[in-house]
Amino acid sequence: YYHGLQTALKNHLRYNKPLHERCENEIKINLSIDGLPLAKSSKSQFWPLLGQIVHVHYREKPFVIGVFHGYCKPKKPNEIIHQFIEEYSEIQNKGFQYRGKKYKVLINAIICDAPA
Repeated sequence: YYHGLQTALKNHLRYNKPLHERCENEIKINLSIDGLPLAKSSKSQFWPLLGQIVHVHYREKPFVIGVFHGYCKPKKPNEIIHQFIEEYSEIQNKGFQYRGKKYKVLINAIICDAPA
């Protein structure tokens, strides 16, 4: 399931501190992805892709960009993040529109485990 970066950002911003209080014209985000086993008796796993707006003065709550399911670790990271990469490329070209204003979206950090 891919919720989408733009949709997730808009939903997050709608219920949190106004964006103009956070930044002028750019939004910095951290991305996080890690597998979570659903049960000990099954190999079924969720792989959530989470975002978090980075701000110097306060902590933002993370928001869900996508949740992926599988029965083993993905063989290639692209299996999980290809939709995100396509959408992020489009945002880089066109910008992110929110309440009549255009913002740059920058990735501050990608947080994940190294493959075993």
